[in-house]
Amino acid sequence: MKTIFLGILSFYSNFISIFIHQFLGVPPSRGCRFEVSCSKYAQQVIKEYGILRGSLKSIKRLLTCQPFFHGKHI
Repeated sequence: MKTIFLGILSFYSNFISIFIHQFLGVPPSRGCRFEVSCSKYAQQVIKEYGILRGSLKSIKRLLTCQPFFHGKHI
């Protein structure tokens, strides 16, 4: 199950995210205010903490993310 979640996140970050940025004309560096993107962070915490706890940490980070933030990266 963990492998399926990681595969979906990998597919999103490698294909869908890039397509969205190209389609909307937004540079990938301005898509997320965090230095490690939210999808990469989700992959890291799911590997480290497992699906349940890692997903909760990922959701918490997504709720604090503001994709149109124009300040410094964290």
